[in-house]
Amino acid sequence: MGLGYLAAVSRENGHQVWVKDMEIEPEGLERFLLERRPDVVGLTILTLPYPLSQEIIVRVRKALPNTLIVIGGVHVSAVKQESLLDNPDVDLAVLGEGEITFKEILEGKEYSEILGLCYRKNGDVITNPPRPLIKNLDDLPSPAWDLFPMLKYRATLPYGRTKYLVVLSTSRGCPYRCPYCSQPLGPIYRDLSPRRVLSEIEQLVARYGIKEFHFYDDVFTLSRKRTIELCDLFAEAKLNVKWSCNTRVDLVDPDMLQRFKKTGCYMIQFGVESGNQEILDTIGRGYSVEQVKSAFRASKEAGLRTSAFFVLGLPGETDQTIEQSIGLAKEIEPDYTHWSLLNILPENEMKDIFEKRGGKVYPAPISAVVWYSLNYTTKYLMFGEENFTYEELNQRLSKIVRAFYFNPRFILKQIGQIRSFYELAQLLKTAFKLARGMFRKKRT
Repeated sequence: MGLGYLAAVSRENGHQVWVKDMEIEPEGLERFLLERRPDVVGLTILTLPYPLSQEIIVRVRKALPNTLIVIGGVHVSAVKQESLLDNPDVDLAVLGEGEITFKEILEGKEYSEILGLCYRKNGDVITNPPRPLIKNLDDLPSPAWDLFPMLKYRATLPYGRTKYLVVLSTSRGCPYRCPYCSQPLGPIYRDLSPRRVLSEIEQLVARYGIKEFHFYDDVFTLSRKRTIELCDLFAEAKLNVKWSCNTRVDLVDPDMLQRFKKTGCYMIQFGVESGNQEILDTIGRGYSVEQVKSAFRASKEAGLRTSAFFVLGLPGETDQTIEQSIGLAKEIEPDYTHWSLLNILPENEMKDIFEKRGGKVYPAPISAVVWYSLNYTTKYLMFGEENFTYEELNQRLSKIVRAFYFNPRFILKQIGQIRSFYELAQLLKTAFKLARGMFRKKRT
């Protein structure tokens, strides 16, 4: 989505633009570059696959020695000067929201005058003042979807009511200051108008036949008024699409969830994090375990599937608190549970919390965000140790995943929810990946 917005703004200002999604189409990077020979190449950088991004940067520079290379994204915003110091082939780093900053780069504006830019000058790395946030997101053009291989974005579990899926972000910023989040788009919430959201969905349905959407907003239901208006518009338009979203347990209610179901929503994802109230309070989540139970109960009564995100290794974690999390997961009975180890990312508050409690923070041996992840390693990914070592927590994580996903009751429930051959194929594929991942982990 980030590249889509940048491409749309650039094209709107008269530039010829191409996009290559290296995750979907990893082959042929050099051929892609040499056939087009762009004046500027921009890359999005995340912390977890940072080493892979560094490899791509080197490949771009080797293919195009005189091209301006610009990086941006969550990792760059969190680790500003280091992003340039780590990568001598990079010319510029865009911090925060990139649309206006990137536009000014392409216009040839003096680097010293571009807000939100990090650049080199006489051997030093200069960081300009931050750029003000974009207040009205409706001022931005729609992402340049036509530059992407739209029919290669296949839905996978826990999604997948239809074959193709598009992820949409209809808002930016989050006012909740969770200490494990880098808040790349700031604490000030801004959103697309409901009619703009409807228009984008209708375009994707008409142009590509997309019938399933996931709203990737940090807190989709932050504004109840806007959420209800969206549902009303969906109902009036008779979209006949399936959709899902992420939100908080304290920002839903039975009436809202019933509206979700009537307008095509089939699943809602909640960040639960822990079943221990003290841990939830320590990390400032601002809701209670009882509110977690209430939200899942109301979702189930509305006929919605649910997904619960849990994190092991938060400050204060013990075997007892892990058992409380497991107990809560069993009680709320989500259709899917997502268990991960806490990774401390650059520039967030979690490091300070651990150290104040007498724990220690050090580079993680591997980046096990989820049990099936590729094991990228980077010096910027940290692990907080208080009562467990990294290996001890990883062992507990594997045990929990096996217990939940190889439970006969869970397997029968998944089979009972199948509504199409595509869902069946996705379930079998995921089961095979899960079993293979567990076997490999056990052997190693």
